[in-house]
Amino acid sequence: MGKYFIGKGVQLLTEETENKIRIYKLGLLQPEFGHMPCISGNAFTFLLAEEGEIQCQINQEKVDLEAGEALFINAGQSYRLVRGETESSSFYIIEVTGEYLAAGDESLQNKYISPVAEAESFAYCRFMPSAEEDTDEDILL
Repeated sequence: MGKYFIGKGVQLLTEETENKIRIYKLGLLQPEFGHMPCISGNAFTFLLAEEGEIQCQINQEKVDLEAGEALFINAGQSYRLVRGETESSSFYIIEVTGEYLAAGDESLQNKYISPVAEAESFAYCRFMPSAEEDTDEDILL
């Protein structure tokens, strides 16, 4: 995992030396999006749109995210932030390695994490908030 993001509003929220998990908070203006490089790595990536709207390109497919929505990008997939649909956008990017998720458990790595990472047909998954408010009972079930 490396430094991929540029702009005035880019903040690394984890330690610089941490290679297993990195969390970035990005507050970008529309003109900054056109200069984002294509990113490809072995980490699982989560994008969470906090404010505004952004467009992300995963491989050759473009996905729009609005505030409150999230995107999971599978390990090994190329992606880039294409543009902001509003004047400014604020969002988080979380990169997590499979080894960190497995926590040293090889059977967990082999049974669950590696099959997801190696699934060529599973490039990404978009998460949208439900229209109904969740209750504690819904979460526990």
